[in-house]
Amino acid sequence: MNIETWLAFVAASLVLTMTPGPSILLGVVHTMKYGARKVVITALGDISANFLQMFLVGIGLGVVIASSELAFTIIKWFGVVTLLYMGLKMVLSKSTQFQTEEFSHDSVPARKLFASGISMSP
Repeated sequence: MNIETWLAFVAASLVLTMTPGPSILLGVVHTMKYGARKVVITALGDISANFLQMFLVGIGLGVVIASSELAFTIIKWFGVVTLLYMGLKMVLSKSTQFQTEEFSHDSVPARKLFASGISMSP
């Protein structure tokens, strides 16, 4: 990979990482539900997922996906199924009332916040 291609990849990755999206919305929701300190764990999950995606592309998975229509189709449909599952889970879940008395929930496990950050990474 030449330096121009690499710099374009880094620039595109930075721009896409900084644009608001589902990860930012999740951070806002977790801040409102659990407080600012707990959202750091969610952000670490999101950053870890972004790093993993960039690492896989960097080692050549992007070339394999670009050259194999079957691999791209499998990954695309896996993403569709994952998004449908997440959407149905949110729609069918019991709605919770926002309580101002209990702004911070200390009982939420860190692994749950980290996993939600990983799962919301684009």
